[in-house]
Amino acid sequence: MSGELRVAYLVSRYPALSHVFIRREIEALRRLGVVVETASLRTPSEAELLTEADRLERASTYYIQPVRPLALLREHLLIGLGSPLRYLQTLHKALLHRRAGARGLLWALFHFAEAIQLAAELGRRGVEHIHSHFANAGGTVGLLASEVLGVGWSVTLHGLSDFGDPEGQRLAEKIGEARFVACVSEHGRAQALRFGGPAAAGHTHVVRCGLPANAFRDRARGDEAGEGTDPLRIICVGRLAPEKGHLGLLEALASARSDGLEARLTLVGEGPERPEIEARIAALGIGEHVDLPGALAGPALRDRLADSDLFVLSSFMEGLPVTLMEALAVGTPAVVPGLSGIPELVRQDEEGWLYTAGRFDSLADALLRAGKERGVLAAMGERGRERVRQLHDIDEQAATLRGLLAAAAGRG
Repeated sequence: MSGELRVAYLVSRYPALSHVFIRREIEALRRLGVVVETASLRTPSEAELLTEADRLERASTYYIQPVRPLALLREHLLIGLGSPLRYLQTLHKALLHRRAGARGLLWALFHFAEAIQLAAELGRRGVEHIHSHFANAGGTVGLLASEVLGVGWSVTLHGLSDFGDPEGQRLAEKIGEARFVACVSEHGRAQALRFGGPAAAGHTHVVRCGLPANAFRDRARGDEAGEGTDPLRIICVGRLAPEKGHLGLLEALASARSDGLEARLTLVGEGPERPEIEARIAALGIGEHVDLPGALAGPALRDRLADSDLFVLSSFMEGLPVTLMEALAVGTPAVVPGLSGIPELVRQDEEGWLYTAGRFDSLADALLRAGKERGVLAAMGERGRERVRQLHDIDEQAATLRGLLAAAAGRG
């Protein structure tokens, strides 16, 4: 097949605040000449579209929901009558990939219905291959749609959302059926092999999330951490949800302050745990030292990161957070849990400090150390920026991914 490589990207919700890295990946592939058709199960709300780039992506993305019953019926009739064997094979695969129980059966039928609708649209667009981010419902629908079209399917695996429920996600089956599996870290690849077995080794690769050139910033001399009694400017970015450990972070901050640390925390994000976080801030008496600006993206987030002395994560589980890369890219060192792929980016006493996840006393100790050793923060930030340049250049990662996509589509 000649001409431009044409692939589809399917995500459960796109664009989304937490999926900026997917948009960047798509943009980089397009710069390499790949035609990327974007599709999403659900339509994002206006509140999720914080940048003009997101609004442009929404305008060009095909959305399966809300369902249009007459159009859905028409697509099923056309494919069911035109390719009855493939239609039935796809239904059989949907039933094989379902969760247990009556509810699992119902969802399998929903996914089958959506896959037929998606396949019809992608067929009209001449798509040669389907790629999904995450092994969730979007991954299932993408796999089923590839069966309808007779094209390949691949998936990028990230972290807890993929590896936390391997049986429910039918992860082993997805890994086995994928033309290739991309993992965002070496740790993630090891987890994929854990579930996919030795047979998966040949088609499981590391393709890291990347940052564009404008994400990097040299810190001016005036941006260096203050000395003496200047409060340490700490920032944490993440969805306000229990798995992010923000309540423990607040406890660690209060403990470090009681031991003499002058610090101010900016906690960027929104989510269901905001009321509990606000209540804990009040109970600890640290309201004057914590700022909750809500969700931020693009230059607004980058400015906040660059204006901070220290980036902190308090999560109980992570993959390899893009916000950590973004902080290091502007020269802000990090205090982070030694989870999953994080130690591949942050090495102890090099780009920051690692602590044991869930041990918030250790986090408090690390904050105290950062406050006492402010003179090393600038050098740590420099090393962090170079580390991100080395591992997470978006164009290098996209070139690797383009090669995998081309081979999967029969172009290699």
